[in-house]
Amino acid sequence: MAAWALGEIEAGESVDALSAALRRDSDADVRETAAWALGEIQDHAAQAALADALRDREAPVRETAAWALGESGLRQAPQALVDALGDASAGVRLKAAWALSEIADRRAVPALQKLLRTESNEKVRLAGLRALLEAGEVPTDVLESLVKAKDPSIRQRAVRALAGKGGSWPWPMPQPRPRPFP
Repeated sequence: MAAWALGEIEAGESVDALSAALRRDSDADVRETAAWALGEIQDHAAQAALADALRDREAPVRETAAWALGESGLRQAPQALVDALGDASAGVRLKAAWALSEIADRRAVPALQKLLRTESNEKVRLAGLRALLEAGEVPTDVLESLVKAKDPSIRQRAVRALAGKGGSWPWPMPQPRPRPFP
């Protein structure tokens, strides 16, 4: 409940305590709420703890940590976030791709290209496409393969990108989970 309250009031002075809870608390709900709170606070000092949380044993904690990194206003993606594109959980891969689209770090382009070539989950592929478009680099062969995707929204975005008309991205921000309440 304390982590929720600190995130709700965006208490910047609590970043160290929330980071410690994220790293050490035995309760997955507490760790997830601490990650959420750090995302709400948006302090760069939480980057290391959030990146470490991408290796948590619980997928909801990893998902929320990825989301929080996307919320943090970073200019460079931590390697752990790029690595999360290969997570076993589709939810983690989705949030990692979304976070990378918010960061728009060109160093993530090779991993995102690989994601688009290998990912079977259409929502994750769409998030990966968004991340590549935000980073400003989508190879033509990747776009051409996306034109054949099952998901019509992916096909539409690929066609628009091939035509050079990226435009605004009509995709809402993913929430890590329903807003936590005590």
